[in-house]
Amino acid sequence: MINKIKYFFSFIAVFSCTLLLADGQGEQFILATQPKAGTHLMFKLMEKLRGTASTHLFSMNKNEPQFYYPGVIEDSWERGEMPWTHLFAPIKLKEILTTRYKNHKKVILIRDIRDVYVSYAHHIYKQPSMTTEEKIDTIMDKHPAFFTMNKNLSIFLKNPNFLVVRFEDLVGPQGGGNKEKQTNTIFRIANFIGLPISKETASQYGDELFGDTGGTFRKGKIGSWKTEMNTDQKMWMKEHFAKELIELGYEKNYHWH
Repeated sequence: MINKIKYFFSFIAVFSCTLLLADGQGEQFILATQPKAGTHLMFKLMEKLRGTASTHLFSMNKNEPQFYYPGVIEDSWERGEMPWTHLFAPIKLKEILTTRYKNHKKVILIRDIRDVYVSYAHHIYKQPSMTTEEKIDTIMDKHPAFFTMNKNLSIFLKNPNFLVVRFEDLVGPQGGGNKEKQTNTIFRIANFIGLPISKETASQYGDELFGDTGGTFRKGKIGSWKTEMNTDQKMWMKEHFAKELIELGYEKNYHWH
């Protein structure tokens, strides 16, 4: 009798998950990613979880009417598309997401700001004549908008409606990460958005994430800043982002170099 009861509840659990996964969407959520933080890794994962690569870029900028209107999130889901934006203005975006879309879950993807600067420098400046040092210097000196995008990211922490995912936990061993952390992170994301999977499936998905991701993928390695930034650039990062790096959990104190 006990075995029959266990079988019944197991059947109900599997059947419920099947119904949940049948629509290929799970719960309605919003994806917001720090630029150069592995956005296409997340896209590849969402394609596996949702069964579709369809994403809908939206913006909270009223100067972009094609991306900004009151029902932009709801319309995305009605079309079967996943609403996504970059974290162009973290404070403003958090305010909107917690008021206008308070019933939606939010997945936030972040990365060590120092590695983000290195990746962005190589992404923007592909000229062979420029050294890595020159590329990073130019980003630091002449890209104030990018500076703003990387400030105040810690405001998304410690909120149950926000799942903050770190690139470092998602990228896996091929990017210098940890396989167990990658599997657990994928497992946690899937459950958070209502598309639960087994740990075995999460591990398999992780094995398939790293690699070409639509033309913006370069190295995808953790800690590139340590070898690609010079001393002055590291001091610049410490001057402008030391507190944020500690709050985000990338450093324990100000004594890094």
